[in-house]
Amino acid sequence: MFIKVFDEAIVGEVNPNANVIPVANISFDKEDIQKMIQDELKKFRVENNLI
Repeated sequence: MFIKVFDEAIVGEVNPNANVIPVANISFDKEDIQKMIQDELKKFRVENNLI
């Protein structure tokens, strides 16, 4: 299933100069994660006219 999705995905331009942050070096505490979830939920609601 996933292979089909990747095969059919449209790949946009790739910026080789983009700053890449290694995820392994990032740690979040519970409050950070809750804040990120709240921010994403708020963006989702605004984008989908739910508020």
